[in-house]
Amino acid sequence: PLLDVERVALEHAQLVNDPSHEWRKKARLSAALPKLSVGVETGYLNRANFNVQDSIAVNSSGVTVGPEANNTNQYATNQTMVTARATWSLPDAVFHHQTLAIEREIRNRMNDREKLSEKGSAVYHERLRLKSILLATRQTPQRHAFDRVSVMAALQKATGDLDLMTGGWFGEQLKG
Repeated sequence: PLLDVERVALEHAQLVNDPSHEWRKKARLSAALPKLSVGVETGYLNRANFNVQDSIAVNSSGVTVGPEANNTNQYATNQTMVTARATWSLPDAVFHHQTLAIEREIRNRMNDREKLSEKGSAVYHERLRLKSILLATRQTPQRHAFDRVSVMAALQKATGDLDLMTGGWFGEQLKG
């Protein structure tokens, strides 16, 4: 029956099950996960500390400014700095950007199902028509033999197309 041919053709084309529910669930889960970024920086860090203290003494001989007291530290270190950042996108939690791609894929799958169904139905009915012509002209004179050969070739092509659409199932059904 035509319904069996269409069912098997859709199964063979992997257009029966609708994976969009699983895709949507994964899109929602991916919005809950943060985007991770890790960075590594290496380089030298120069540090210099200067302390200057003046000593001032006031006594009976007057005001004396003493020698300066300097304290200088300067060093350079080789540093490696590792940074990690986790960021969440709140708009993705509400409307994930992959949702549009999922909806587009669903429409494409529906179109593919419809086209396959239409083509399968057309080839199936063409095969029935050709088979009925062969049965009706079974007893015709020899002069119509050429027409029968072309009808038989078209019937074999239609059978092959249906067999191809169903992954070999249609041919197995004819043999069985």
